[in-house]
Amino acid sequence: MRRTRIALTMGEPAGIGGEVIAKALPSVVADMDVVLAADPAWFAQTADAAGAASAPRIVQDAAAPIDGVGLFAIPLAAPTTAGAPDRRNAGAVADAVRWAVAAARDG
Repeated sequence: MRRTRIALTMGEPAGIGGEVIAKALPSVVADMDVVLAADPAWFAQTADAAGAASAPRIVQDAAAPIDGVGLFAIPLAAPTTAGAPDRRNAGAVADAVRWAVAAARDG
């Protein structure tokens, strides 16, 4: 039987969403697979800062086989600073949302 799979986005990379995701993943993946649309370096740095070990497998699409966490790479245009959104990253944030919507629509 196929495990339930959800898609998450990085949200505002200067916000707290990355930390929340990194800390929640260990308990979530016990019940379902998660594909995160985010910048891999950003997520690694965010997870490390949150004290949450995370090394998701890079995937090319939402249907890729994973067991736990996969990461669909969406590069940020600029470095992030907590609490200081940078408009140069707006395109990547929008791309992550578009990707997640398409992944949900495609099943």
